[in-house]
Amino acid sequence: MTVSHGRRVDRQAMVRHIQQVLVPFVPAGEIDEGLLRLEHTGAVAADDRQQFDVVATLNACLFEHPTFFEQRERRVIAREAAFFERFAPGTRPAETARYRIEQRVTIRDHDLPEGWLLQLWLPAPRDVPPRQVVRLLRAEPDGLAEHYLARAGQIYGAPLLIEPGVAVPELRLVFEVERTLAPYGASGGDLIGPPCALAADVAEATTWVNEVVAERGPLRGRALVDALLERMERDLRFVVVDRVRSPIQVLLAARAGDVVMHTRLLAAALGAREVATRLGAAQPLALFDEQSDLRYPGSTGYRHVYLEWFDPETGEAGVVDLSYLERWSHVRTEANAVEPALIRQLEQVGARGRQWLTHDLYPLDLILAGVVPESWLHSLTSKEACAIAPPVDVELRAERLA
Repeated sequence: MTVSHGRRVDRQAMVRHIQQVLVPFVPAGEIDEGLLRLEHTGAVAADDRQQFDVVATLNACLFEHPTFFEQRERRVIAREAAFFERFAPGTRPAETARYRIEQRVTIRDHDLPEGWLLQLWLPAPRDVPPRQVVRLLRAEPDGLAEHYLARAGQIYGAPLLIEPGVAVPELRLVFEVERTLAPYGASGGDLIGPPCALAADVAEATTWVNEVVAERGPLRGRALVDALLERMERDLRFVVVDRVRSPIQVLLAARAGDVVMHTRLLAAALGAREVATRLGAAQPLALFDEQSDLRYPGSTGYRHVYLEWFDPETGEAGVVDLSYLERWSHVRTEANAVEPALIRQLEQVGARGRQWLTHDLYPLDLILAGVVPESWLHSLTSKEACAIAPPVDVELRAERLA
């Protein structure tokens, strides 16, 4: 299962990567202890300079040892099992849940040039009536509230000056979110395409979808979506990867990639058949005893990606949530899951959840957000400007109120 892109980091940074990608609810000290156990077993190893290969280590932590895999599955498996025993896809009655979510954002200003202005874009809970209604209860600093756009689910262009010797204040937003757990319906004809892909990526996706159609015959709407998902499960697998410039080309060449890469392939393939699509973002809260404290060092936190689609020829619409690729028996191996009761639950929940998640969003405590553009840095002297990934650490504290 070894996948490597060559980027190496020290131990402290590797702990942060494991926390961000695999177990955001586990404190850094406990992750460090778990990483040490994996080193003793030989599952992961640092090089002579005590540097870890980021991608290879993340995949080893996920696939080759139970420490982190079982830890994250035990967190939510009982809740998932109870849900899937109650409902079948498309049959559940409307239920509501209310959450209080505190979003704390620390700017990594030590990585930024002094005397520059940062325009920050961040995902935040999105108002999607009647499925999700959001109220902003508090914002710090006060002016931050002016930069929250509920219908877009984002903090847009918040200006922050990087001054010599002056720390950028922590940003804090508190939301109340009421979520209706009814079957999802895509927005229909107002869908627009996903963020622009490279021409070579689009060409690869077009070739791929044409092969599926040639094998299966003319397909439209849900039949086309289901055929593409079947081909994904047959030919491609899930792994943790680093950010790549050509996600579709890399996925099809390696036959392995993460959820974002799979989702972008599906979006481009549907677009090639004139099916409208839109990427969405969300945050799974991973509640335990109705509370959660999630940490995303170096990330905005809202990492869960899904796809809305609408076929104007058939009038069919729906949602595909490919998170099932990294869940349950799809990534379980003999090495990473050794507890018999957990394995049985994974297999049972996986069989039911896989059916659900190809037709609807993840069903548990998933907060919808916006998909934001990159942030910008502006020089106040030279007038230079450049786009950057948001230079932030994010902590999300969540509580289910009812």
